Amino acid sequence: MDRLSQEHLNPSVYVGLRLSSVQDGTKEKLYLRSLKLDYQQCLLGSAFSESDSDCQTKPSMGRLSLYLLALRANCEVIRGHKGDRLISQLKRFLEDEKRAIGHNHKGHPHTSYYQYGLGILALCVHQKRVHNSLVGKLLYAVERDHPLHQSHFSVGE
Repeated sequence: MDRLSQEHLNPSVYVGLRLSSVQDGTKEKLYLRSLKLDYQQCLLGSAFSESDSDCQTKPSMGRLSLYLLALRANCEVIRGHKGDRLISQLKRFLEDEKRAIGHNHKGHPHTSYYQYGLGILALCVHQKRVHNSLVGKLLYAVERDHPLHQSHFSVGE
């Protein structure tokens, strides 16, 4: 938690802290504030422009999902223009993955079913509507043991 540089910030660390019995309110607040500054700048800046001068890399769907889950772990509900843009970006990620899987389920997501599932979960915990077809792709894969990615379970972000 003491590493607040861009390359060390990770929303899964914050989610893990919120789920653990170890609590340090001051450090958690500082870490969340750093996450917000970094992720919102990168996510909102990269959502509509090609210049990502202040960002190391554009966050993946899994990282965006974890960021939204970290906000919710702090009992925050995203609202307003910034929140709408983050949700819209996540929905675009999910739609791209849905197209990659294909209507006949012969394809695979560009990332993993784990990230795909995280995206659906992040939308749900923020009380955003998730289209049945998005959930259906994940259910179909789980029912047919397709959550494997390159012969191993997809659990990366």
